Amino acid sequence: MSCLSFARFASSETKAQSSLPVHNLSTDLNYSTIQEAIKANETLDGQTITVDNGTYFENIVINKSIALEASYSAQPSEPLPIIDGNFTGVAVSIQAPDVTFSGFIIRDSQTGILLNNANNSQVFGNQIDFNTAGATLNNSCNSVIRDNVLLSNIVGIEVEGPSTNNTIENNQITQASADGIVVSTSNNTITGNSIIGDYNVPQTGISISFASNDTISDNTIIANTYGISISWSTYIATANNTVIRNTVPTSTVGFGDQGYGIYVYNTDNCSFSDNELDLNMIGIEFWFSCNNTLSNNVLKDNDVGFDIDAGSLDYFLQNIDTSNTVNGRPVYYLVNQHEFTVPNDAGWVAAVNCSDITVEDLVTVPNEDGVLFAYTKDSVIANCSLSNNFNGAMLYSSSNCTVSKTVISDNAYAALYFDSSVDCMIGDNNVLDNYCVFGMRHDSNGNRIFHNNFINNGWLGAFDLDCQN
Repeated sequence: MSCLSFARFASSETKAQSSLPVHNLSTDLNYSTIQEAIKANETLDGQTITVDNGTYFENIVINKSIALEASYSAQPSEPLPIIDGNFTGVAVSIQAPDVTFSGFIIRDSQTGILLNNANNSQVFGNQIDFNTAGATLNNSCNSVIRDNVLLSNIVGIEVEGPSTNNTIENNQITQASADGIVVSTSNNTITGNSIIGDYNVPQTGISISFASNDTISDNTIIANTYGISISWSTYIATANNTVIRNTVPTSTVGFGDQGYGIYVYNTDNCSFSDNELDLNMIGIEFWFSCNNTLSNNVLKDNDVGFDIDAGSLDYFLQNIDTSNTVNGRPVYYLVNQHEFTVPNDAGWVAAVNCSDITVEDLVTVPNEDGVLFAYTKDSVIANCSLSNNFNGAMLYSSSNCTVSKTVISDNAYAALYFDSSVDCMIGDNNVLDNYCVFGMRHDSNGNRIFHNNFINNGWLGAFDLDCQN
């Protein structure tokens, strides 16, 4: 976890000598306020204005292509100048291209820094505190927000409107009370940021929605409700992120609000690689999303590792290879495979549109479903221990499958969950200490259940009226 710190940035080694605090280094003219210096007829594109330390109660509009910087002599420990928005409007509104803004404390406004139609601009080395939105990009392209410290804003950084090809890099965002970084547009890069939340406030580290071709890489995200949330998007690349302790301390898995390392909702054709997801409530959840590719992701000590929620075959079709691990063990996510025996060191087993799959002598590690069979037939779970998952085994739209001679225990919901599954055989199992024994949904009929020991389970379970077994 990185400490709250930032470097002072400045390009000017000397400042114009004057009792006035604002200096145009290009004209050697001095001013009493920042806005006066920007507005002056003598101030032209390409010039540099520096500002001495002090507090400026201004709402500044930068409508020229200038550099606005903190004054800096030989003392980098000198306090930064403060622009205080006095709890109104926008503290700093950048409305021109090719602007550089650096070295200020921005506080107490509705929006700390707004880049509006401000292409090719840079905002760096600032401290942005106690605003509704720390920094917002709107209708701005090819700009960079980097190396800033943002503390206790409601939203840290927003990228909205047709703002493309921007980079949000190496910012430290702490205790945003809603979201750290929010992106609702395409072709942007979010990289190297540190986002630390507050367990007691529902919030999201990085939120991407209605976007495509964004890149999320090398970020550290800790103690949010959602570490990374991607919704209604396509072709998002998520790589090399460290996502830790995103949880809801007052809830348990499956009951009440949930915490997620990565949450993917109605999102297709994305890639997830080399991410580390530790100590989250749910490591990765896909909700009605399809054709996503996962490789080299490490899930460790999450309450639940993987969770796939789907309503049809398409949403189960993911590309998840054995380079992904749960608690050090490889994931076997089988799609369109037949006559395959799963190695018993699996970290998670899912069989989608398969047949003749054998899962034998497996001891599960925590996932939403210890073993998932979806649109799978003629397959077997035998001599296994399915424990400490949400459901011990999930049979979804599957047929003629067998669960036998297996210990199914200590699962947070059902030992055996049937959804639209028929003609399966459940026999000679020891089922104990689960919240309930069965979930039976959506015409799960003709299943044979016999010679099982049901011991100390909370209750028998939930049965739809259309299920006859």
